[in-house]
Amino acid sequence: MGSMKNLTLLAAALAATTASPYTLDLGRYFATDTAEQAERVTLLVAADAFEKQPAASLTTPQDLVNWFKTYDSLSKGLQKHDLYVYLRAEENRDDKQDAAADEALGDAITRLDAAVRNVLADVGPAKLHAFLSTDTALARYAYFIDVSVERAAHERQSQQAVMLLAQPALASLGSSYKALRQRMLAAAPVKKPAAGQEAYAARWAPYIQNEDSFAALLLPLVSLQNGKAKLEGFAGAPEAAYFRAGLSATDVRSVLAAVRISDANKRYLAVVAAAAATQLHVAPAELHHWNLDAADGYTPTPISFTDAVPLILAAEQPMGSEYAGQYAQLFDPTAHRVEWCHAEQCDDTGFSVGYAGMTSGLFYGNYQGSTDSVRAVAH
Repeated sequence: MGSMKNLTLLAAALAATTASPYTLDLGRYFATDTAEQAERVTLLVAADAFEKQPAASLTTPQDLVNWFKTYDSLSKGLQKHDLYVYLRAEENRDDKQDAAADEALGDAITRLDAAVRNVLADVGPAKLHAFLSTDTALARYAYFIDVSVERAAHERQSQQAVMLLAQPALASLGSSYKALRQRMLAAAPVKKPAAGQEAYAARWAPYIQNEDSFAALLLPLVSLQNGKAKLEGFAGAPEAAYFRAGLSATDVRSVLAAVRISDANKRYLAVVAAAAATQLHVAPAELHHWNLDAADGYTPTPISFTDAVPLILAAEQPMGSEYAGQYAQLFDPTAHRVEWCHAEQCDDTGFSVGYAGMTSGLFYGNYQGSTDSVRAVAH
């Protein structure tokens, strides 16, 4: 009861606040930019030295335990630095220095993780499982060991080509796509039709008008991802992505097929189509995909970011005080764990941040006050 009361009081306080300081406190990660940069240099040197440690040095279970502890420390450190510079770069799209640091740290994290998988593969499953059976301190790493060895088997088929060619090319094309999308949206007309075919056409017009530019980036991205996956022994990029998520193509296809034939899905489609047909006074068979929006023509008044917070907190309360309490802590403006970035130079994106040993947070740079915006922030 006390937790629910606290949630209600916090929601009321937020609703009454007109200028809440919704900014992430980057000082909790590093006191100053200078301190972050100095620590980053030292950390990158240590990570480079760790990557060069051979599998032959791991001769006992205790060696492996110590090796994992060092990897854990380095991984957390690199993630902390990367989180810091990434947030700074997202706060200002013109911040080339932090964007470059983010890319360099991302590369270091990739190399570190690849080195760990390679060393475990070199030690070999037999020896690793012998270590596991004789030292209980390694039990927590059992799943990680098995997955890493399996991933290494795929990656080793083309590791040098992927690291030197595919990864840099994919990163470059991804950055170019992001920049193109931002320029396209910035140049799009502000006022757009509210509904119907004109609204549907207006939504996709910027992409159609820039079709050749997008194709010039997306087609090489698809080709590179597929090529990289095939070099690693997969049928293609989808299978590789499923594998890294602990799934298989068969698993995904089975779920999609079950959804398509489910009564719930059929009922949903029927209700939406019937509502749209009724409002437009046409037969369901004559509906177009853009007509389906007519089933929900209500557009509520935009909600300010501050007013959206108590709505999100209230929506989470049925999940219980422990679950909802985490939302209350996150959105408490005095905690500085949420950034509503609405300056012109902010990146128009949204994401959560956090890693083991670090305070989690939320960045949102494209809040429009719509119901969808509130949903996205809550998600």
